[in-house]
Amino acid sequence: REFCEALEKTGDLARVKREVDWELEAGAITRRSNETLGPAILFEKIKDYPEGYRILGGAQATYRRVAISLGLPPETSIPDIYRAYEARDQKPIKPVVVPTGPCKENIMKGEDVDLFQFPAPLIHDGDGGRYLGTWDLVVTKDPDKGWTNWGMYRFMIHNQRILTGDASFSSHLAFVFKEKFIPAGKRMPVAIVIGADPICHMVATAGYGIGQDEADYAGALRQAPVELTKAETSDLLIP
Repeated sequence: REFCEALEKTGDLARVKREVDWELEAGAITRRSNETLGPAILFEKIKDYPEGYRILGGAQATYRRVAISLGLPPETSIPDIYRAYEARDQKPIKPVVVPTGPCKENIMKGEDVDLFQFPAPLIHDGDGGRYLGTWDLVVTKDPDKGWTNWGMYRFMIHNQRILTGDASFSSHLAFVFKEKFIPAGKRMPVAIVIGADPICHMVATAGYGIGQDEADYAGALRQAPVELTKAETSDLLIP
């Protein structure tokens, strides 16, 4: 929400107050805006959903918005954005653990879980379903070495309580799952984070190596520690 406010101040956010259909329409508008280097889109009225349920599209789809997320002026040149990124990236900052956070304002467990409560869009014609995990941050942990990985993977709603995702076997998530959990016959705890600050999502897409915690590099890019808190149903720490 703070990032949306920052984008609005620089003219890089468009609020759509007319009703928009989650089925194809929101995705098409977002894609067109991205292709024409238009603003991020905040859809404020979603078909079939009550007031207050919103969708943000194209959060960091332009270099202007990447600059803003880094705390730089929106007019910062592309080479200067890269220079700032590379300079900060050399100085990782460890996260801090806090007792709670905004992510725990609403908690649903067990029979109360209903993924269809969220306005997940059907993005492209021909998609197998509605994707709740798109610009997400997926948290997993190596059970032996304590290394925590953040990655970005798509998760589609399968039914009321199940998301399904295809984590490529070249990914770090797949490495930990294949090497540590499958041989032990154990389930792997996973946390899917949606709506963290944009830097956290940015580092989830970056190619840091095995054993490197993305939270440290998010701190580097933010120039301040990321606050983490314990998940509700596992020991994973989430932003």
